[in-house]
Amino acid sequence: NGLTNLVGAQGVNTFTVDGVSFGVVCSTISDGVQFLNLDLAVQCMTDACPGAAAGSATDGEDGFTALDGAHDATHFVMDDIMYVLVTSAEGLQLIDASDPYQPKPAGVGLNTLDEWSVLSDARRPSAPVAVGGNVFTFVPAFSADSIQTVHLGWADGHMPDLNVGSCGACLLCEPTNLCSSC
Repeated sequence: NGLTNLVGAQGVNTFTVDGVSFGVVCSTISDGVQFLNLDLAVQCMTDACPGAAAGSATDGEDGFTALDGAHDATHFVMDDIMYVLVTSAEGLQLIDASDPYQPKPAGVGLNTLDEWSVLSDARRPSAPVAVGGNVFTFVPAFSADSIQTVHLGWADGHMPDLNVGSCGACLLCEPTNLCSSC
């Protein structure tokens, strides 16, 4: 049936690409995400099922390096590209989901790097929010007892890289560029 990453399914996020509804399911045991065509999933409830599986991404495969213990996700659009930001035991994995049947890695923030260590066991990211011409999400880190401010780009859609600022207990701080090659 094409569903490869649903063992230990946890977080779900839904979004639309070209008028089609999709969902991304995060899996802590399969160490990845499964994309689903939700329009086909609904059809499966009423008619012959054509299969709702879209693409998937697994930690350690095809350039995905931060999906081990994937917990949750949020989505946003920049430069007309649909992105999904996944939190995991390893940190953050940014996915280009403009084609949910063929997701591509677009950036990563691993908690094994000193400047990203506050992302230890990252959890549900907030919905992106525009503040002063910038777009941010806030990511709680369960094991680090902290919150991370992640600069996703600018409100005009420009996103040159993944910027992160370590905030500890503060609600908002100035993000610093800690990842220049994402």
